[in-house]
Amino acid sequence: MTSTIRKSNGLNELDPKILEKFLKYSKVKYHRYQSWKHCYLHFQNLHKKKTEITKDECDLASLNLAMYLASWGMFRGSTISLQLDYKFYCPIVKVLLNENYNELWNLNTEIEKYKNGDKVKNIQYTFVKLRDELNGKLEKCLSDYKENLKKYMCEDTIKSENFTSTFISKVLLGTIGCIPAYDNYFKKGLVFQEVKIAKSIKNKNLLSSLIEYYYVNKNLINNKIKDLYKEEKIRYPIMKIIDSYFWQVGYEQYLKNQAEKNKGF
Repeated sequence: MTSTIRKSNGLNELDPKILEKFLKYSKVKYHRYQSWKHCYLHFQNLHKKKTEITKDECDLASLNLAMYLASWGMFRGSTISLQLDYKFYCPIVKVLLNENYNELWNLNTEIEKYKNGDKVKNIQYTFVKLRDELNGKLEKCLSDYKENLKKYMCEDTIKSENFTSTFISKVLLGTIGCIPAYDNYFKKGLVFQEVKIAKSIKNKNLLSSLIEYYYVNKNLINNKIKDLYKEEKIRYPIMKIIDSYFWQVGYEQYLKNQAEKNKGF
């Protein structure tokens, strides 16, 4: 049974009842949603070290990242990731932990300063730089992998030459926590609610639109983060709250549409 979700215009207020429908699963021991927590906390602790990571640390971080991505749908049959060993992600880990992107790592604790237009432009520029570097590194690693297949005369079952925006956004949500995961349900939720949040990670105003949405719902989001910390001793990033809400909205709309389609059968 799904609840009725009201459509709204512009920067609407977030409905806490809808949000709780998603977040309650993150409290269930061994549920796949726990994978995000394990990965996020691992990377947050690794970043706090502020020293160059060792080979073993990179290996463990890559394993956490791969397990999280698998739990969150990125290892399905037609995906690139299904064909790759977790060690593939070690170069990605090093990009994420580069000190050039500390501004994104600090977004949750320093979000108040982004009321200023110029500062928002700065962090948006940093995000675009990281997004493009991640994409470039993934393409390079994939190209090297394909060359290695040729070297040993192995069949190449990967048809795509690059990773999707959904994949990159899920990597960022599970490590830095600076943007939501732009999968199908999340995007459906954005469209249905008619909010002024960028619909793609390629949009140059992505971060500014997310930060603006946060300010409209600041009290509710901050209170939810405090409640979750009391219950789970984990300080959820702002973007995870936004991600959870719109994913649930999109998922419920999908169920509703499916039910309507099945009425005629």
